Amino acid sequence: MALKWHPDRNKNSEEATRKFKEIRFPKAGNENARGESQDLVFVVEEKPHDVFVREGNDLVARVPVPLVEALTGAPAGARATKTVEMLDGRKLQVQLPVGIVKPGQETTVRGEGMPIRKDGVASRKGDMIVKWDVVFPTRLTPAQQEGIKKILG
Repeated sequence: MALKWHPDRNKNSEEATRKFKEIRFPKAGNENARGESQDLVFVVEEKPHDVFVREGNDLVARVPVPLVEALTGAPAGARATKTVEMLDGRKLQVQLPVGIVKPGQETTVRGEGMPIRKDGVASRKGDMIVKWDVVFPTRLTPAQQEGIKKILG
């Protein structure tokens, strides 16, 4: 698998670039026959994550919201939130959009994505994009169906 997607074998492959990150330490490797130090290169493979998908420097998380909460939100005077556990273990409270939450609607949390490195130093971070997945019930009783028809009908 690693050789199939290795950047040296796929120089123009966007997928190889996305799957692997090359970290190069100039002149930190062994010496060649002429006594010149070679570069030390680590190729890091990005593994899939249960919650996040990386898009450049941004992290995308799909967060479930029950249908009733998507339609009604939080009690009056409050904002509904969901907890997202970040890669570093922090638990971040993300506010649901105001009003009715539509399937696939997004909320951007600035500065909670992947570190953006320049000259080996992480100076800032990308964003976290929360895509709200509205969870619909798998079935309704006849009484529930009638109640919904009365309310929404």
